[in-house]
Amino acid sequence: MICYQDAESGDAIELPRDIFPAPMSLELKLAMLAGGLLFLAWLFHRYRQRHLRLSHPSCSDPSSQSQVDEAIELTPSPVETAQLRLTALKDLPLRSEWEWQVFHHQASFILRDFIKEQFQVPAHERTTEEVVVLCPHETEEHLSQLLCMCDAVKFAQRKAETKLAHSWVDRCADFLGAVS
Repeated sequence: MICYQDAESGDAIELPRDIFPAPMSLELKLAMLAGGLLFLAWLFHRYRQRHLRLSHPSCSDPSSQSQVDEAIELTPSPVETAQLRLTALKDLPLRSEWEWQVFHHQASFILRDFIKEQFQVPAHERTTEEVVVLCPHETEEHLSQLLCMCDAVKFAQRKAETKLAHSWVDRCADFLGAVS
């Protein structure tokens, strides 16, 4: 029990000990300190990003708009990006079953990335049938064949051959050429 003297009456008041908060443990104090430091670091980062963005020459100098336009022109088109990724994929060694799986997952991913960028279709969130329906009609048959070949290896465990893999990459390149 803790005794306090009442200011008005002058009587001694006994208070039970458990109405006062328990002292904080060292771990709790360190966790609170770390959280506060992280919050301050996040605030500083946000301030710094805003400050750098506002002080960037392209924000204040209208003559630098041509530099921004040049940078935009230098970014590769979806067709160029897909062709580069397919070329790199064609060079992969395909010796084991696992490498075949990786090849077809990557091939499907490259094609779906291209569809997403070129046709603004959420290709990664849709099934093959939905993707084919959402794309332009002139690409429908070829696209369906390409994605179904990948699906057969990815999901139905169909055995693939090196000739088929390289012909698949060539067919994809033909598809990309036809679309562009």
